[in-house]
Amino acid sequence: MHPKKIDLIAEQIGSLAGKMFTHSIPVSKPRTIFFRRGMMASLDSSGVELLRSVVDDLMSDPGLSKRLSKSDVNKKILDIITEMLQNDEIDKPQHYLEEFITEVYSNQSRQVVYVPLAGIEMSVTSLTLGKVTLKKISPKMMKKMVGNLDTLRPEFESNLMGNVCALVKVDAEPERARQRALKECYRSLDLIRYALPTFYPSCDVFIGVVGDLFFGIQPTLIVTEGGGFSLMSESKPTWRYFQLSRESVAEMRRIGVFQLSKILLKNMNECTKFENTLIQAVHWFAEGQTLISKENQFLNLMTCLETLLTPGNNVPISNSVAECAALILEKRFEERLNTKQLIRDLYNKRSRLSHGGSNDVTQDQLDALRDIARRLLLFSVRNIKKFHNRKQLHDWIERKKLS
Repeated sequence: MHPKKIDLIAEQIGSLAGKMFTHSIPVSKPRTIFFRRGMMASLDSSGVELLRSVVDDLMSDPGLSKRLSKSDVNKKILDIITEMLQNDEIDKPQHYLEEFITEVYSNQSRQVVYVPLAGIEMSVTSLTLGKVTLKKISPKMMKKMVGNLDTLRPEFESNLMGNVCALVKVDAEPERARQRALKECYRSLDLIRYALPTFYPSCDVFIGVVGDLFFGIQPTLIVTEGGGFSLMSESKPTWRYFQLSRESVAEMRRIGVFQLSKILLKNMNECTKFENTLIQAVHWFAEGQTLISKENQFLNLMTCLETLLTPGNNVPISNSVAECAALILEKRFEERLNTKQLIRDLYNKRSRLSHGGSNDVTQDQLDALRDIARRLLLFSVRNIKKFHNRKQLHDWIERKKLS
């Protein structure tokens, strides 16, 4: 962190210490009360705003924000101020701040975060996608991790033991490690969701982090006027597990999942613009599969197409996306004409959905759009080294038009 920035933050911490009110009597004016290091203290609204500003300034440092969560930093600043007051060293904020920063950067504690997943069964030992390794947690592994299993609360044991978990190694404090692990976990789950329609065209497989997905019985009571009633129920949603086997891993390799996995290992500034665009398009495609409503799935899939194919000029988007997709996906003139018209029709449906018009999306329309998006993603993955940005893709399409 730049010395001038440290000086500025230290000055703000000194101001905060001056605003901190330690008390053992009731507070007469509205204040936010804290209890840190055995001492009760409080800040007025201006002090709370200044505290927020200090935390934001510290979190803008990339090295610190990788290791600590916002909540961690907030607590640490309050600890610093409390310690300054207890030691009667309110004039030494620079010393305490520099000590804190040195401690953060010298602490190399590595966390291994285990995130329980839903909707996946594994017959392979493990699978690595990006920075995440999927593994089924055996009782032996669990005992090695935590020692005495009796120390685990029942809900933790039931969600971890015998379940598939995403393992992520993170150099950070526990809370920040969890946040970063979940982010990487969701990115890796996008790659599996990209593959799901290849195995399950009906898209009746739901995968995610435990707690994100709701499965259960939807009960309904129907009372007949004049007497009598009926009880009906339906399982929501109707679903099955994704079977992660040697065969499915081989198919995932064929459609480029592990090429996408390599991109997730890079920092964003190390990726080409096209790689970043492709990962974003995969996310929109995958996100649509987490939604129950056909209309929302439809909108996500259309956004996937736009992410890949929107031109950088003033050409109408719907026409350009339809034409580009047709040229990429089809070889014969008639097929291209039909695909272009289909996408334009789907785009008109999207416009009506977005602007409060007709909202009925049929399963056939959804399946057609999903298939177009899936094929475009497959083309993009297979040509990932050919294009460095979206403009190069459009230049390639333009040459194809004129050839």
